[in-house]
Amino acid sequence: LSPVCLGSLRRAASINAEYMGESETGDSESSISHGYGPNAARRREPVYGGGGEQEKPYEEKRDTTKTTEEIKFIDDCCQTQMLFTGLGEDQRKAIINQMYRIDVPKGTKIIKQGDKNATDFYVIQEGSFDIFVDDTNVAHFGKGQCFGDLALLHEAPRAATVKASEDSKLFAVHRLAFRTALRNMVKEQGSRNQRFLRSIQEFSQLSDEEMRLIDMALEPMSFDQGAIILRQDDDGDRFFLIISGACTWTKKLPSGIEKSGDLVMGDYFGERALIKEEKRAATIIAKTSVNMLTLSKDDFTELISGEIFKKKLTEYDVLPFSEDHKKEKVPTAWPLV
Repeated sequence: LSPVCLGSLRRAASINAEYMGESETGDSESSISHGYGPNAARRREPVYGGGGEQEKPYEEKRDTTKTTEEIKFIDDCCQTQMLFTGLGEDQRKAIINQMYRIDVPKGTKIIKQGDKNATDFYVIQEGSFDIFVDDTNVAHFGKGQCFGDLALLHEAPRAATVKASEDSKLFAVHRLAFRTALRNMVKEQGSRNQRFLRSIQEFSQLSDEEMRLIDMALEPMSFDQGAIILRQDDDGDRFFLIISGACTWTKKLPSGIEKSGDLVMGDYFGERALIKEEKRAATIIAKTSVNMLTLSKDDFTELISGEIFKKKLTEYDVLPFSEDHKKEKVPTAWPLV
């Protein structure tokens, strides 16, 4: 896959796209293979929830009410599942909101091996279940464990039988609810990201198509207060946009003098090292908890022309960073790295 394709798969729930994109048509090449080559970005279409983009929106009608504690419990359980590891908190919460409750009496086979009507993923809230393959008991699952995830990926017969070994309770989500929630969240996040990018002068001049492609490749990252995001003199491998929180930059000059300033929401950094192929020019530390949108070096190079940053780079090159100017005021936010 081209860098842009990789970015879009990560951005729109990478692990789902790779598997679910082949389930509806049986053609695994239709949404992926056309991404090869230097012009892949111009051909790549967004993947929302990994397939089924023509499906009608699905809204779960069963009881989906949950307490705050139950939402946290489900989230903690799901984060360890392959299907959820590539999702952000908002995406996971959108899916959890579509989960409904099931009471399962002892002895009930909630899943039967070979069943082709496999549409639901389950989280055990209370109780326990025995797992059988070809009538052989191969595992025992208890509270907090999950099963049935393949049903969210594609239509395929169940690989095992799951039987309640005691009266139990489950949370479940239907495949169509999973996909609808994920598609809606990805689309909403995409629109929000593009509005944010439009508010930044350097990005406001880009076309709608250029903006859409950048949005597809953006990856969210979060850092705790005090985390070192970049170090001066490191190689540059990523571009950063701050969407909430603040950072502090520090630059140590050859003379030993250290300059510093703050970066806040709407500021960006990291483009200088990528455009000029130089080492990082400053250290960036999270002043508060900070959320960012980022682009890999490959995506940045393929999607963004360095010309839009020309003015900023020129301003940086004439900043008063020498000892002769050490008493002059240094601006607080610059594309330093």
